[in-house]
Amino acid sequence: MTKSGKDERRKRKRVPFSKNVVMMGIGTGHGSSISVGGLYIETATPLPEGATVLLQFRLEDSDENPITVQALVMYIHDGIGMGVAFTDLPPEQQKRIERLIK
Repeated sequence: MTKSGKDERRKRKRVPFSKNVVMMGIGTGHGSSISVGGLYIETATPLPEGATVLLQFRLEDSDENPITVQALVMYIHDGIGMGVAFTDLPPEQQKRIERLIK
């Protein structure tokens, strides 16, 4: 599917997001966009589609409590990054992301 096809499927607003994202037990990537439903992570070695990963990231540099969430790899761009969907985002963390997007 083309990138534009993926964009059309998105149901939630995405905004630019420039923060490091820890992929627990794997390494660190860089977030480039975020929505309440997921995140795009720039990484030279994306995980395969369908893989699950535990993520941890801060919405703001001053955050004392990072977001920790399980995610599912929805698509990859070889050598560039991957789009992930949050699978168990707790309501309080969802509200924090919603505030960032607004």
